[in-house]
Amino acid sequence: EESTGVRVEEVDAEAKTYRIWFLDSTWSKKYICGVLNGTYKNFTIDTTNAADATVWEYDADYQTFFVTLDGVKYFMGTYGNYTTFSLCDEKYLTQGNYIAHLYW
Repeated sequence: EESTGVRVEEVDAEAKTYRIWFLDSTWSKKYICGVLNGTYKNFTIDTTNAADATVWEYDADYQTFFVTLDGVKYFMGTYGNYTTFSLCDEKYLTQGNYIAHLYW
């Protein structure tokens, strides 16, 4: 029996790119996507198909996934005194900020 945990699906091994997904309570695959919405950088859940889902790049140095939106690289995490989890500009990859690590 499969779990509902987060999974990583390889897109291109050489480029180290992946799609990130999970199974919901009805065992349907849901992709985690990164999108721009005005000045906001948001996570969305794409339920259509893999071809439309965000392709994430894995960075071994930071042990996290990045998505490039409008020419800017973003990581999953938070920075400063924020208590929310979001897509953060790579310029916040400094000591004291929080970077999400997904292990698969």
